[in-house]
Amino acid sequence: MIESKTPVLVGCGQVTQKINNPMEAKDPIELMKDASEIALEDTTIADLSSHIDSIFTVRFVFDSGAGRRPPFSIYKNPPKSLADRLNIKDAKTFYGPTGGNTPQYLINITAEKITKGELDVALLSGAECFSTMRKASRMELKTGWGEDPGGNRIDLGYEKLGGTENEMKHGILLPVNVYPLFENSIRGEKGHSVEKHLQYLGDLMEPFTKVAKGHPNAWFPTHRSSKEISEVTRANRFIGFPYTKYMNAIMEVDQAASIIMMSEERANSLGVPKEKRVYLHGCADINEVWNVTERPELHTSKAINLMGKKALKMAKWDINEISFFDLYSCFPSMVELGRDALNISS
Repeated sequence: MIESKTPVLVGCGQVTQKINNPMEAKDPIELMKDASEIALEDTTIADLSSHIDSIFTVRFVFDSGAGRRPPFSIYKNPPKSLADRLNIKDAKTFYGPTGGNTPQYLINITAEKITKGELDVALLSGAECFSTMRKASRMELKTGWGEDPGGNRIDLGYEKLGGTENEMKHGILLPVNVYPLFENSIRGEKGHSVEKHLQYLGDLMEPFTKVAKGHPNAWFPTHRSSKEISEVTRANRFIGFPYTKYMNAIMEVDQAASIIMMSEERANSLGVPKEKRVYLHGCADINEVWNVTERPELHTSKAINLMGKKALKMAKWDINEISFFDLYSCFPSMVELGRDALNISS
């Protein structure tokens, strides 16, 4: 029998906005609203928004060090802005920390609060409109985005500089410069020549593009061959060695996603269909040694290894019992580090 306070995901939604005129684009709060309405509808429960008592949103990129650049002004309380757009009253509003791990971190935090009985029904959402921002900047336009809706914003996690003063002095700060360091360490550990490693990276990333081609919300729904990904051409130049352009993640997207979480008890009382329920069996949060130059080695991830062990122990599962994996894939090195740390067969 499932415990009454077991956290369960009951609805999800995502949207992608591709529009040329930045003045016609929806702002990030509106994109989150659209994704949230899809998630609410996905639950099949009418008027579920009236039961939401907590809203969590992922921190915007332009709130994470880029917010001072036009045409954006900072949203003072994004989860409250989202609540207002959805006409949700009196919900607690939580704002996540900077980091690619934040979406999963917020799920873990929400699950813990549900288990402790600290919240009833939660909406989690995130969006970026960096594509529109860059277009507006190039056209010297101001979108007028940004607002202060008031309310009490509860910040989760903590914010700190991405590197030491010495690291920043030498350009070791932006992801496009840092992740290639990991990759070169991995190449050295494998004993690969440059040519062999480029082919290896092309082979690694080609299946990701197959998934993207068939996904309705992919920013680049294009299948690329291993050779196309790894071969250096005018259209696919080196960005940060050994990464070609097609191996790099980009921030210039307009996308949003939302999920709805609640307890098993609440799902039962609201009549959420059993087939709509997704359970969190195990989770963990942990940080690497924060500063890159202070890590003992760059070709392994002790944090992911420990986090995986903790999550699997909580779930009482073995890694070989899992059929599908969604590894953070901003750059190939993160796929490799995650795969090897979790002991997933290549």
